Amino acid sequence: MPLINARRPGRCHRCFMQPHLCLCAVVEEVQTTVSFLVIRHYKEAFRTTNTARLAALAMPSMTIHDYGSMDVDFDPSVIPASSWLLFPADGEHPNARPGVDPAPECVVVLDGTWRQARRIANRIPVLASLPRLTPQPATTPPRRTRKPPHPGGMATIEAIARAVEILEGPQRAAPLDVLFDAMVENVRKQRGFIYEES
Repeated sequence: MPLINARRPGRCHRCFMQPHLCLCAVVEEVQTTVSFLVIRHYKEAFRTTNTARLAALAMPSMTIHDYGSMDVDFDPSVIPASSWLLFPADGEHPNARPGVDPAPECVVVLDGTWRQARRIANRIPVLASLPRLTPQPATTPPRRTRKPPHPGGMATIEAIARAVEILEGPQRAAPLDVLFDAMVENVRKQRGFIYEES
């Protein structure tokens, strides 16, 4: 039986789901040669639907640092110099070229709402110097717990899976997709919503 979460009573302390919908048994370890560093907006830390936490359960190479809380200062020195930023490219910030540019030591992921993620990107100066990795959504969009705010938007675990796919192949990324789909299914059950394929 899942251990109960003291911060979210009645929830598993690892996946934050209700015990009868616990996802821990679905988690399959995903080993990557590249490390992943998630900079998570502090308001996401205890949300049931936070998918960065879910990805971290599967990925030993991932660490999460919260950002924005007045109680905790974010230390930018945790970002390795040879990192890529998982974020849309633009005119000022070009895309990394997997297979052409030297492979990154780390992929930095910004976790929060689109507005929160943009704010983090603008407020941590070192991020401006990093090449950007902009994964494309899957041809057939997966089920999600909420509609993306813009075309091409993805849940954090979905974007991480696409990054792993680019850097280390689709087989390595597949367990993250399975875990995300299981989470969406269980969140919908928790909310009493039956998903119907369109």
